[in-house]
Amino acid sequence: MLALAEGFSPSQVAKIFLLDADTVRRYFRLYKEGGINGLLEIHYEGRHSFLTDQQKEELKAHLRHNIYLEVKPIIEYVDQTFGVRYSVSGMTKLLHELRFEYKKPKLVPSKADPLPNKSG
Repeated sequence: MLALAEGFSPSQVAKIFLLDADTVRRYFRLYKEGGINGLLEIHYEGRHSFLTDQQKEELKAHLRHNIYLEVKPIIEYVDQTFGVRYSVSGMTKLLHELRFEYKKPKLVPSKADPLPNKSG
């Protein structure tokens, strides 16, 4: 709001704060209509998940027993199993919500003993 009051255009403010110019205009309109309280009344909650809680539990059980190196095969599994199609970013967010994380596979030299002898 201060940048707009100083004469910056909504496009310039949007660029500075990595926002869309329409978003800056909407915030400014809310500010003009309701002051600071008008801005504080934004209650964005995001979109609800496409999967039910039971489907999420089934997916978690499946992921505990199956290793995937990429998100796309998980998207295919969910599409075939539950009839729900996710984008890559949507599935990534869901996996984070379910507390799964990506861990880059580690290389093991071909002649190395994966379980070294601890006795010496």
